[in-house]
Amino acid sequence: MKPTSVISMVVAVLLIVAGFVTCLIAENMAEADGELLFAENRADGLVNTIDLSDISVSKLELNITDAQIHIYGGSESSYMELVNFRENYYSFNASNRVVSLDEVPDVMSMLKFWENGMSFKGIRYLLDFQKEEEAVGVKAINIYLGGENIDLKILEITGNACDVVMENLPYSADYTISVKEGSLSTSNCRNASSLTLKGTDLRTDLRESRFNNCTIHCSKLDFTGNQLYLGTTTVDCEVVYMDFVPTQSVGSQNYDLALEIGSIIVNGSNLGNSFVQNASSTNRFELTATSGEITLNDPTVQSNVWPPVSN
Repeated sequence: MKPTSVISMVVAVLLIVAGFVTCLIAENMAEADGELLFAENRADGLVNTIDLSDISVSKLELNITDAQIHIYGGSESSYMELVNFRENYYSFNASNRVVSLDEVPDVMSMLKFWENGMSFKGIRYLLDFQKEEEAVGVKAINIYLGGENIDLKILEITGNACDVVMENLPYSADYTISVKEGSLSTSNCRNASSLTLKGTDLRTDLRESRFNNCTIHCSKLDFTGNQLYLGTTTVDCEVVYMDFVPTQSVGSQNYDLALEIGSIIVNGSNLGNSFVQNASSTNRFELTATSGEITLNDPTVQSNVWPPVSN
């Protein structure tokens, strides 16, 4: 072997050793200063926290697979928690009032070469083998929104096998959830402009919420709505099981419901497989499905749970 080659190998080894030593020193310094160099290890798993308090947000985009997603309004500060997401397997971006989070599907995509260059998060995550092995629990995203910097207009969630929970969201926003399989639960989301659900097998539990427009397209729908205001609504699916208690009496709203096979029960009366009603309301609830069962009931509790609406 030539002397120059030997020298090059020795220099390379020395640089690698220096890199390892530098990483160890940096980790110890960060720990002494209370800085999180790696994800925080909590009871529910490894948690990476992203501060949103200095970011103006009008649009939130999530592209995630197999995760629990919780979005809470009314928080004192805005931040995002990523639970059991391994570093370099997701991409976070914030620009032009748009916040996006994309999951990286495989090792080949880990380096994430984008048009604007490489966004690799650092070799320290490749060296932290123990933490990488620990990040095997249920993945979750917890998003806390609050403050003047948050003026949410659009929320878009795409992926598969995601269970989405939205609570106390005061924003007049358009919510779009496109997941092959998953669920949506809402509580006290009272000013939403629209809700769009797309998928194959979807479940909903919508409570004390208001959506001025609602569109649902899926193969199978298991729908529960209680003290729920839906404006102009279109539901198109193959199989539907629906238990719906609106904010106003069934008799005051427009309905056009049709099943090829199944039954529609309104306030305890079985009306067969179709229900058409024209009322004075400007809103209309239209549903078509191949088979299923639909139950509509008048609300038993009015304004003390839900503020009266004009329509």
